[in-house]
Amino acid sequence: MPWCPKCKTEYRDGIDVCSDCGSKLVATLDQTYEFDKANMLNFLYGPEEQVESIRKYLSGVGKLKAYSVYNEKKEIYELFIKPEDQARATQLVNQFFEQVNAQQVSGQNASQAAQKQQRMPAKEAYRSAKERAADHKSSAIILMSLGVIGLTVIVLMALGVFPFVSLSGMGAILTYTVMGGFFLMFIIMSVVSFKSYKELSRVDIAETNTNKELDEFCAKYLTKEFIDSKIAPLISDESQEYFYRAEFMRKVISDKYPELGASFLEDYIDTKYGEIFES
Repeated sequence: MPWCPKCKTEYRDGIDVCSDCGSKLVATLDQTYEFDKANMLNFLYGPEEQVESIRKYLSGVGKLKAYSVYNEKKEIYELFIKPEDQARATQLVNQFFEQVNAQQVSGQNASQAAQKQQRMPAKEAYRSAKERAADHKSSAIILMSLGVIGLTVIVLMALGVFPFVSLSGMGAILTYTVMGGFFLMFIIMSVVSFKSYKELSRVDIAETNTNKELDEFCAKYLTKEFIDSKIAPLISDESQEYFYRAEFMRKVISDKYPELGASFLEDYIDTKYGEIFES
């Protein structure tokens, strides 16, 4: 069986280079080699990768003398340590497996979160009726101003108020027609935007009343203490609190008000969550 002269690790036949330090393996070790099975404790055994990982952890973190040896009869790797290091080695191995498990759980959570994100459709940012009404109002004012000013300029040009503009015949008719139609379109768009503003203003009143009703409902039934008492059995980690709280709020509100739009409900829950749990 080949050995690494530097790491003092035994390998199975067919391996020529040490996986740890890159040294070339030798057939036998010096007689002065400190590893003596008779005076060492067979601490654990298992697959090569696992045993080697534990050996590196014991040597690197715990600064213990640990040696892995391949057992041909059992076809497994065995890990030997000094008998007086058994208690310390046991503690280190427990720490090793805790770290491995934590990494696995973290990886699974990250994978699940990525898969969930991929399955979830992108949400549009919710804008209240009041915000949209304000946008349409400002658009109506700007478009109407441009349209009126443009048509006024065309009329003044046709009346010869601007002496530096000289148009006549078919050229004048074509120019005034095209420019007039362009600015008239601005006025039409302004009227449409103003109508949308009036409609959204009525929707804003309804939304305001809905928000007021929801606030009264949440103040009565969705208190911090009540929500946490319902989700407490489901939570195993503090990082899960937001998701379970928000999901519980979503279910209670949507059951009471099934007619609410999804984007409106999500925006309301985000706002109300901060008021309940972060204020």
